[in-house]
Amino acid sequence: MQLIEHLKSGSIQGTSRRKRIVDLSKEWIEHHYFEDFGLDGIANQFQISKEYFCSIFKEETGVNFIQYLKEFRMTKAISLMKDDPALRIYEISERVGFRESKYFCRVFKVHFGQYPEEYRKRIATIDWRSSTSR
Repeated sequence: MQLIEHLKSGSIQGTSRRKRIVDLSKEWIEHHYFEDFGLDGIANQFQISKEYFCSIFKEETGVNFIQYLKEFRMTKAISLMKDDPALRIYEISERVGFRESKYFCRVFKVHFGQYPEEYRKRIATIDWRSSTSR
């Protein structure tokens, strides 16, 4: 079902159309963050311009859509690193929606201040220390 159909089908009492668009967008991200999609695609699903979509998203959340999506994907990447240490960085990158692992690594570094491999080593050291101190 297209997002516009969800928007038309349900109107929560007291919820503005703008807030509903943002809420549906965030929900859609939760289920599709690993897919390759762009701002144009999501705005088109609501039949609004990407400029208007960006504007209302930022007003409702305090962050722009691209930043929100990157943060969401980074959170998922951390979960994957912790849950499955055998996954390679390029596999994590693909699973969270990045086509290129180099770009994923750059975004990760900006977000966390270190590259994914460095982060992974750090959490492995922390896990090892906590398991040996018991």
